[in-house]
Amino acid sequence: MWQCNQCRELLEDQFDACWKCGCSRAANLATDMLSDSSNSQLSETDSLRFIEQYRCAKCGHDESVLERIEGRGTGHGHGRMLAKDFLAVSCDRCGYAEFYNLSILEQRTGMQNFFRQLFRS
Repeated sequence: MWQCNQCRELLEDQFDACWKCGCSRAANLATDMLSDSSNSQLSETDSLRFIEQYRCAKCGHDESVLERIEGRGTGHGHGRMLAKDFLAVSCDRCGYAEFYNLSILEQRTGMQNFFRQLFRS
């Protein structure tokens, strides 16, 4: 069993997304990894666990494409959101995408190393 971090619904392991709010299990895993206050440093293995357990919330496909989206906003109105960098995790089959704020993810040393390798930055 796993619990959705968005709506707190309990779900059986066979489900890859919450039936109540649609939040994907991968998004829940990322939230759990980042909110674990006892884990200030994630290993590369922990970082890869997120990608290996990816399951599209829309079609159930298990392969994804990762892209770094670099913000170029002006800082006014909606531009403030566009000024941030995001990690886009897109389904390789249907194109459904989830976005993660990189400034939050990169606060973990293990995630910094993981993204450095991933994006060769």
